[in-house]
Amino acid sequence: MLPARARIPFLLQPPFYLYLYFFFLVTCLNQELHFLTRIHFELLLIVASLVTLVLDLWIFRRYTIPNGTQLLLGLCLLLMGMPLLSSIANDHYLTILHNQEYRSWVKMLLAAPVLYIVLGQSGRENFLNVIFMTLATLAIIFIYRFYVLHEVREFDLRPLLHIKNGDPNFLSILFGAPLPIVLYRIFSAESILKRVLYGGLFMLLLGCAVATESRMGVIAVLVGFLTLIRYVPGRLRTTALWVLLGVGLFAAFYDWERFSDFADESNRMRWRSIVTGLSLFSQNPFLGFGWDTASYYFYQVTGYPRLLSETFPLNVHNTPIQLLAELGFFGFAVYISVLMFTFWRVLSQRSPMGKYLMACLVILFLNLLTLPLLTKDFVILFLVMISTLALYEEPEIHTHRV
Repeated sequence: MLPARARIPFLLQPPFYLYLYFFFLVTCLNQELHFLTRIHFELLLIVASLVTLVLDLWIFRRYTIPNGTQLLLGLCLLLMGMPLLSSIANDHYLTILHNQEYRSWVKMLLAAPVLYIVLGQSGRENFLNVIFMTLATLAIIFIYRFYVLHEVREFDLRPLLHIKNGDPNFLSILFGAPLPIVLYRIFSAESILKRVLYGGLFMLLLGCAVATESRMGVIAVLVGFLTLIRYVPGRLRTTALWVLLGVGLFAAFYDWERFSDFADESNRMRWRSIVTGLSLFSQNPFLGFGWDTASYYFYQVTGYPRLLSETFPLNVHNTPIQLLAELGFFGFAVYISVLMFTFWRVLSQRSPMGKYLMACLVILFLNLLTLPLLTKDFVILFLVMISTLALYEEPEIHTHRV
């Protein structure tokens, strides 16, 4: 008899819908087709993955509940509920239910436990291949839209893709955070061809990360890789240090004016937004001022008449502080608990890959210190992705093979 997994068509298995969801969430290609947007395609994929997972758990019994699932599920439910609680506390009468960012937040939190259960048992190789294919696709989209269509911000000519999450600082996370995983595959690949392919992907993602001209994005990548130096095979350690130095110099000279001036108007405005967040938190420390409201108080708190050449007030450019301002200490504590859950999963991973996953977390966390909560979807996605990869206690390959 064939195993149960082989007898069920792939279209009826949860990984199929989760792979599609991951691909479209990152690349946003589904938004190019308006009929997919009208039918809420991403939500349909999440529902399909939930239904097929429930059927599998109750009938086919191919999946088991991995360690930590109940904790992750509880944290996700709390993260869904905290904005509602804050809305009620601030007399917003649950108008948050009509907020598109909150709806997107709920979709990601619904998908997170399913991703953790299914992808942790559906095969690491398949999961990694989907990640790499998705990132390569996004890089090609970035190159085409930036260098061919010239989609840029008017006031500094940095890339600004006309897609969701097309902000250059958001893109720097998408390109930068997965780099340690790609590096792991370069060192652990068993054939020259695979090393060349992974090396090409690494250079493609690194080049795109630098091209976004995100200063914290580049700094985060450098710090993340510095944490890995001691784990690089001995005879490659000196080479790795030279590569890091080369990346730093390339990033600096790619746009010397931007990378040499950290006291420019852009960073001053970020600091004003952080002051706004801290002021709001001091006024309502427990439940905050409500989801997606901090920017409304930007001019009131700072007294600043306008934001550069843009016409909208600035969000708090620090995710932890924006959480404190909008959801208060309780919402902040739940969000940080999800981050701590990921740290716990990675620290529990005893294989060499655990060190590379920790570098991913370092890059991710440093970026959050200069970015608003608008990055929430793919931040949660990366946290769950890293936690899922940490479930593989016995990797099939070893980083000492070079």
